[in-house]
Amino acid sequence: GVDTNIFKPMLKTNLYDVLYIGRLLPVKGIDTLIDALELSSIKFKVAIAGIGPMEAELKARVNEKGLEEYIEFLGYVPDADLPNLYASPKVIALPSKDREGSLTTLLEAAACRKPIVTTTAGSMSEFITDGINGRLVPPDTPEELSSVIQNMLSDQQMLDELSDNS
Repeated sequence: GVDTNIFKPMLKTNLYDVLYIGRLLPVKGIDTLIDALELSSIKFKVAIAGIGPMEAELKARVNEKGLEEYIEFLGYVPDADLPNLYASPKVIALPSKDREGSLTTLLEAAACRKPIVTTTAGSMSEFITDGINGRLVPPDTPEELSSVIQNMLSDQQMLDELSDNS
């Protein structure tokens, strides 16, 4: 679980439209998130918090696609700063490509009452009920991820309902 005295709803700052927090690993699907932004008819501001072996590759991908003004790499974020970071986006994206256990990030985001979009890979769908407390897309489907994020960002009522049900 997570400490709900630390991870709790805070005043929204909306510095970013979408936030990813986690290791920069192939299984995490960060490349899918980058591709989703490229496919989007509206460009949204993405923050990627974390470090890992894919960092250089992901930054190069962002540069190749000309998305530098929309994607910010935050690097390592100390645990003490995470609650404030969770207040900064409109949506948390966890686009995992393959089986993962229950993600701590998923639990922290829910405790902070943030709308979550994730995939049906692994145990995420055991926690998220699509359209009730988050949104689910198939793994490695940038088109669907892009569409769902655009719909979420353009529907404040949906964001509020997903937050309330987290």
